[in-house]
Amino acid sequence: MKIKILSFFLLFSGMYQFTSAFNDENLISKSSTVLTINSFTFADDATDLTITVNGNTVNAASHHLFIDLDNDPLTGDPNNGGADFRVENTGTNRWVSGAWAWEWHAGNIVVTDNPGVSVQFKIKRSYLPLTNSGSQINVYFTNLADFVPVIGERYPAIGVESYTTVNGTPPPNLTSLTVTGEDATTLTMTLLGPGITSDYDFFIDTDNSTSTGLTTNGIGANILLQNGISYAFSGANQATWSWTPHPTSAITSVTDIGGQSRVFVLSKSILGLTATASTFKSSYSQTISNVQILPLVTYTTGTLSIVNNLSLRSINIFKTNNSTLKINGLTQGKSNIKLFDMFGKQVLNVAFILNGVQDIALPNLNSGIYIISLETELGVLTKKIIL
Repeated sequence: MKIKILSFFLLFSGMYQFTSAFNDENLISKSSTVLTINSFTFADDATDLTITVNGNTVNAASHHLFIDLDNDPLTGDPNNGGADFRVENTGTNRWVSGAWAWEWHAGNIVVTDNPGVSVQFKIKRSYLPLTNSGSQINVYFTNLADFVPVIGERYPAIGVESYTTVNGTPPPNLTSLTVTGEDATTLTMTLLGPGITSDYDFFIDTDNSTSTGLTTNGIGANILLQNGISYAFSGANQATWSWTPHPTSAITSVTDIGGQSRVFVLSKSILGLTATASTFKSSYSQTISNVQILPLVTYTTGTLSIVNNLSLRSINIFKTNNSTLKINGLTQGKSNIKLFDMFGKQVLNVAFILNGVQDIALPNLNSGIYIISLETELGVLTKKIIL
């Protein structure tokens, strides 16, 4: 299945009409200070299109899923990249005669919420309609704040994600494996799929070398997680299974939600991934019949650390007047703040020394939604704000 990112154009929902809902000290993402929607997973067969939004603050109770069905930004909603169809919470709308119109979907769409992991949309192809293999759709997703139609979190942050239908076989029992969180001591990896079994072989190549460990699925695995137990490779022959259980398990916890997901929290120290920017590869397969093997996952530590950095989460950024941003919750150290407009153009770049509270003078800017990137010695914090 082919997924690609199109050249971006802004698709913020209701960008201007809801500006008045905020006062000077409101921040769009104030209740969730970092973007935590991580990815889309797509699948389609002869009858259904399945779109899964993965991320630890996905909220099925209050959202918009926008779909541009004809791959034409000039048709459909002009404020949302030509979107022709959207799912709002569990209801559906179509763009008809210049406006969004509610309709009863009569069971043609099923929304399944997996709190803290994902929300899945299963939509009948005939309802969209998508009748041909090779149809391209453009998609983006927004969480909404407290049932008020204002963007809380958006994925992708700018632009859309594109999917070309294949009219293929039904979604497999295993859908995806991704790294969904990291902090100083642990990694979180999330497995999605409707047919997850209790038997599994989860191989990890921590030294990123095919010449060490067990030769399997294109890696030299030196860690095996199997049915809740972690092992280290102990053999000299790369073709032979020879594993020794870890004295202390590399698996901090495993959480299963039947028929939907399995979340692993893994110890970075036992995996040997405490060094900065350590790269590893992992491969997951159902042990039963050993035929359902997911593609390799490659990850470099530090990539997602900003999501779980509690010091960054304590930082608040808000507008005090039309000419000043205030930053609260900073600790001592060098920092840099950048501001980008809705087209991705950088309109502010200021370096300063953190010292608890910082005021940043704003240039003369047009009203609208902007993206803030605050670069600190602890990591990078990204927020959206209305100016």
